[in-house]
Amino acid sequence: MNPLKLPIMKGTKAKNCGLKVSTYIGDEFGNPFDVRYRVRSEWRTEAGGPWDWSLEGMGCSKVICDKIDANDYNINSCCHWLDQCVSDPKFKRPTHNYVCEGEEGCTGRDVFTGISMISPDMGLYYDFGTDENGRPAGCTGMDEKLWLDNGNKNRMSGEVACKMNKTPTPDGKTISEVMELYAEDQTTWINDFVSVYDKMLENGVPKESLNDVPTAWFNAYCNDYKQICL
Repeated sequence: MNPLKLPIMKGTKAKNCGLKVSTYIGDEFGNPFDVRYRVRSEWRTEAGGPWDWSLEGMGCSKVICDKIDANDYNINSCCHWLDQCVSDPKFKRPTHNYVCEGEEGCTGRDVFTGISMISPDMGLYYDFGTDENGRPAGCTGMDEKLWLDNGNKNRMSGEVACKMNKTPTPDGKTISEVMELYAEDQTTWINDFVSVYDKMLENGVPKESLNDVPTAWFNAYCNDYKQICL
């Protein structure tokens, strides 16, 4: 996928950075970094729910960035954020690029990447179960007694390792394989999504009562994000 400008986030200085770098941010050298999921109890109910899947990864090391010439930054390097955006004291740093100091940089540190998923979405890819309250269970990292019993209002599970969802689909693939296909081919995903979404919107509504909506808002959106609208 071609690089885009950094996303415009209201209420932050990111909109003033306008960096021509990828929105897919890797480590200091632009490489994908290892991530893991841990399930978090939000404790908004007596049972501890709802639960979300928090993605964790490495922070961005200022120590390492300082050793790289800014002109040599990879287009996916997190160092762009540190130098151009996070350095602004009014800028609310991206949580997925936590700045850490020290000789070893961020080695061994797990940082919440600012991305959370819900169980219905994760269930399309991973094979796991839930208890009677909806608390995720059945995988490594979610099989500890403290997690299952809500002991001491335990907020986080261990590092989750689940098997793939092998439920078959009509075209012979498993559901997890379809998820991987969509992740690798966004054109296929958007074509399938639009078709199903249109069908959902028309469900229970007589076709003759449907009206076209103004396209001005969509055109304006596409002017900013042409790649999404191709």
